[in-house]
Amino acid sequence: MTGNPCSDWENYRRYVIGMVPQLTHLDGNEITHHERIQCGQAVAELGMELHDLVVEKLRKMEAGEEEDV
Repeated sequence: MTGNPCSDWENYRRYVIGMVPQLTHLDGNEITHHERIQCGQAVAELGMELHDLVVEKLRKMEAGEEEDV
């Protein structure tokens, strides 16, 4: 996902792994069993974090503080 704007979020890898359990590799790196378990356990919390980031981004866009991308 290199170059994809979503990869700017520091937790994108954990979230994607938690949401797409059938993945075996991401960004050229193998997903370990241990990593998959940890990401699955954190996916709800990561989803809330992502939601908050989106709401903040939209708020800034509406206030003219950030360009629409």
